[in-house]
Amino acid sequence: MDTLHTNFKRVVAAILLWTPFSTTYAVDVEVVNFESAVYPHSAFKLRQAKQKGVELEAKKGLIVSGRLTIPKGVGPFPAVVLLHGCDGIGAWNDAWMQRLTKWGYVVLEVDSLTPRSEGSICDSPSDVTVSSRSLDAHGAKNYLIALDVVDPAHIAVVGMSHGGTSVLSAVSTDNVSMFDAFQAAVAFYPWCDELKDINAPLLTLIGAKDDWTPASRCGETLPKANSDHEVDLKIYPDAYHWFDLEGIDQQLLGHTLRYDADATSDAVMKVQQFLETHLQ
Repeated sequence: MDTLHTNFKRVVAAILLWTPFSTTYAVDVEVVNFESAVYPHSAFKLRQAKQKGVELEAKKGLIVSGRLTIPKGVGPFPAVVLLHGCDGIGAWNDAWMQRLTKWGYVVLEVDSLTPRSEGSICDSPSDVTVSSRSLDAHGAKNYLIALDVVDPAHIAVVGMSHGGTSVLSAVSTDNVSMFDAFQAAVAFYPWCDELKDINAPLLTLIGAKDDWTPASRCGETLPKANSDHEVDLKIYPDAYHWFDLEGIDQQLLGHTLRYDADATSDAVMKVQQFLETHLQ
């Protein structure tokens, strides 16, 4: 990767990591490592191996790091896998990790960039695919299931922007039917692609003025009446990208990032109610 491109990514990451937020809660954070999920060997490869008398070794996933928080009280607790945006872990993750922990959820915030030697992929989102990040999310779920403090039947996935798109991938029946499903999913301003169906209730929150991930795509592509699961799309008429990050008001790569207090207040309430409905 050339020096100019690398420096640009570092500048983008620095700008977004320094964004202030005022809503803070005291939580203890532990850094943990876990294995990203992997797709199993295909039936064709298994048949070939059997015919040759060869036993295929289980695939190994990428070792991914994350930050874990546990709420006060006596568990087991429901849990949330938290996926960052294209810039990596920053102020948005801090705010939502603390909020979710205060609500009574174990939170595992996944760092999908550092293990892949990336600092920011905002100008090149395909450098780390949403498919690989959905595998990170399922790997995080597997890690949480093994913890005594977690209720394994009540785990959700929540993400924003590139992480929100990864949420959609993590609940798409086309992509992850071989893995146990999440019990709920929340996607903040994702890039919406065609989803034939999902295997978990889905809440999507996006601004009508978002010029990075258009809300119109979500209205056109998210599954509706044909899904067996709840599909709730909330479009805020005056909101832009990253509307729920207090203090942000800037341009990035030609796109507007702007805080909207009213949209944030409603989104926080909707997420809290949605998770309570499906995880409590």
